[in-house]
Amino acid sequence: MKGLYRGLSAPLIGGSFECGVNYGVFYGVNKYMQGGKEGLDMDLKGLVVSGMAAGTVLSFILSPTELIKCRLQSGAPPGYPPYKGPINVIQRLVQTEGLRAGLGRGLAATLAREIPGNTIFFVVYEYMRMALPRQKINTERGEDVQSLQAALQQV
Repeated sequence: MKGLYRGLSAPLIGGSFECGVNYGVFYGVNKYMQGGKEGLDMDLKGLVVSGMAAGTVLSFILSPTELIKCRLQSGAPPGYPPYKGPINVIQRLVQTEGLRAGLGRGLAATLAREIPGNTIFFVVYEYMRMALPRQKINTERGEDVQSLQAALQQV
């Protein structure tokens, strides 16, 4: 059972940045593509390019954290002392394989997963978001929000 939880800290740290980076890059690129204007409904081209950009940037965070997690879960190679933790994994990777080759291992596969995955996710997410009816609720700024958001604020 102990091996099941080994390596959990690396994806938790990486995962804490994942949502912020993913949505931040997506909306930042989309805002740039719309000429700096906010609040516009996005066209398909903007959604695809923004989703691809978010997936690309996200891969550079996820790939090393997932590699560290996998190394901790699988254990050190035969003939090497066991890993002490995530920092020890990073140290050994850099010492034995170098910074780029060590921590960059698996990046191509992560890019191949995250770029199309994020693109599909954000296209579906934004089209569903645009399809939900909007309703006026009492907010400090008196703005329109989507009905799901309105329902959550009533709770």
